[in-house]
Amino acid sequence: MPWYDTQNKIETIIPGKQSVKFPGAPMGYVVAGDPGVPRTLGPTRWNNFSPRLGLAYSPNSSSGLLGKLFGGPGRTSIRVGAGLYYTSVEDLSQFLEVGDPPYGLYYGSAAPPLLEAPFLTRSTNQNVGQRFPFPFPPLNVSSSNPDSTFPWAQVEPLSYDFSFDSRNKLPYSEHYEFSIQRQVGSNTVLTAAYVGNQGHRLVTSVEANPTNQAACLAVMNSTAPGDPTCGPFSETPPFTVVVQNGQSVGISTPWQTSSGPVASVRPLGPLFDTNPFVSTVANSRYNSLQLSASHQSGSLSLLAGYTYSKCMDNASGLQDSTNPYDPRLSIALCNFDVVHNFVFSYNWLLPFDKLVGPGWARKVAGGWSLSGITNFATGLPITLTENDDNSLIGANAIPLDVPNYTPGARLFIDRNPRNRQPYFNNAIDGTGIFTPETIGQLGNSRRRFFHGPGLNNFNMALAKSTKITESKELQLRFEAFNLFNHAQFKNPTGEINANDFGMVNSARDPRIMQIGAKFLF
Repeated sequence: MPWYDTQNKIETIIPGKQSVKFPGAPMGYVVAGDPGVPRTLGPTRWNNFSPRLGLAYSPNSSSGLLGKLFGGPGRTSIRVGAGLYYTSVEDLSQFLEVGDPPYGLYYGSAAPPLLEAPFLTRSTNQNVGQRFPFPFPPLNVSSSNPDSTFPWAQVEPLSYDFSFDSRNKLPYSEHYEFSIQRQVGSNTVLTAAYVGNQGHRLVTSVEANPTNQAACLAVMNSTAPGDPTCGPFSETPPFTVVVQNGQSVGISTPWQTSSGPVASVRPLGPLFDTNPFVSTVANSRYNSLQLSASHQSGSLSLLAGYTYSKCMDNASGLQDSTNPYDPRLSIALCNFDVVHNFVFSYNWLLPFDKLVGPGWARKVAGGWSLSGITNFATGLPITLTENDDNSLIGANAIPLDVPNYTPGARLFIDRNPRNRQPYFNNAIDGTGIFTPETIGQLGNSRRRFFHGPGLNNFNMALAKSTKITESKELQLRFEAFNLFNHAQFKNPTGEINANDFGMVNSARDPRIMQIGAKFLF
């Protein structure tokens, strides 16, 4: 990978590997410079192959059906192209990586705490103890000069430590397109194209330490009343189960058959809680029909474009958490998917100067232009979330949970948010289309599968350019954004736990007008 910390102050999780530089660290928690852990954490490959191919053909037919279809020699171009393109890992991931123990002076609570008492767990009132002050991390630590003084117990269980997955590979995209471009007349060009791509090894957040849901449920059903138990936002021991004679509890293999403490319901053990991987396991696919028309005629320039497309992925970035058991189960619409998008732009040099004679009158009347961009588009997908960890997967740093979608239910969309009614049938009492997750099961809804309010926008500018001398020019510009002050509503709330679930609460900017002047010399 391309980036690294010059002082090796970054870490990752490799199950079963013990840090040599910090032998007191929990098993599986290693830092850059440990044996087998490169400075870049992930491997650097020098043999990535990135081929590209492009072909262009212009039919020469001048008569017959093909002549009429292609307009004659030199008036039609047919192009096809494909390529494989590597890209870098987004810069945000390295800022999430830095500052983790033993190099960061912070503690991440394993469960949501009380605001007024940050060392008390909100749900159980459990006191996790005072964790501060932290000592400064030692300097000049290496495999030959290890450190055993760092108080790891103060930061355990390790929580919310973003780790760059050591198995990551460089993301890449396969791009392909086919287009036909036809000149009509002397100043108009029409283009039709199919454009598609597939993204591979894209960056996403994946819980590195997901809870064994069945084990957590078993603990819930086997603890004594009043004792700490496994549950939403509480998947870290200590837990003590009570097992009746002749029974067993499905907590580990072999099954636990006697009462007593439970070691862990997470694969990394009791010294780790929720810790997301920055992982390159996401994929995407995009397909589109793209049409455009361009016209140049004297003082008038016109350009129109229309795109019909669909984009699917299992993560649109680090803000999306991908299913740690099977990333394919997170496939949904991309968060930037726009099905229909029409854009029309224009620029007209106004002929006022032809109405007056030479001199200052022409300087005042000349140089005027009117331009603008008009955009009609369908809305962006609505992201559905459930922020209660009912699934018991324990991906609490970047939530994974989604609500249940009622099979066979019909989605009703209210296209007019002005009436302050829900944008979709949002009742969660069984009469709507969504219900909260069943404890211990991830919701069956896709993260995104329908779209929010669309866009209907007009931007326009009136400009005046005046030549004062050969080398001096004054430019004045009056601009209006959302000229007709049309309400451009944003997406409704997609969190099922929120009181305003399904409600549209905000809009994009209203009409904005501005005046500017520029003097060139």
